[in-house]
Amino acid sequence: MTVTEVKALIYICTSLLAVIAFIGALFVKSFMRMAQDISEIKSDVKVAATKHDGLEHRVEKIEAFVYHA
Repeated sequence: MTVTEVKALIYICTSLLAVIAFIGALFVKSFMRMAQDISEIKSDVKVAATKHDGLEHRVEKIEAFVYHA
């Protein structure tokens, strides 16, 4: 291989590594956003479940009052 071919090969390899690194950074960024969104969804589900449990308890109290009255 000549010096020019080696320089061209090094340039091509460096360019490919830069493209792969850029795409990898985009993937990592999207995974971080996805993790944050999942965390928010988890919090929302916990709040909804707590409200549901409270409403269920209230309905049981009302049913007990109505059926025993």
